[in-house]
Amino acid sequence: MAYRCKNPCCPELLVTPGYCLRHRTTAAAIADATVYAFYRSADWLRLRKIKLAHNPVCEWYGCTEFAQDVHHLEPVRAAWNRRLDLANLQSLCHRHHTDATNKEISAAK
Repeated sequence: MAYRCKNPCCPELLVTPGYCLRHRTTAAAIADATVYAFYRSADWLRLRKIKLAHNPVCEWYGCTEFAQDVHHLEPVRAAWNRRLDLANLQSLCHRHHTDATNKEISAAK
């Protein structure tokens, strides 16, 4: 029996349930308690709402989709002091947020 990667955007098929090799790094980052807590904090949720209200369309060059996600240009783990810096945020549609995150993961390897 084949299982899909637990990342909803990933088509990878696995022998056992879980994340594919590419998405295991993402799952590990989410498991980090400090980062996990930050993304559920009132400060982040408030700033995210402000950013999406200010820039409701995806900021990826050429995209005209509505933004659903807010991306840190410098990742939270690498630039903790910029986690609430509006200049470090980018409104993105879900597809481009996934692309940006995957590029960061690949660059970190």
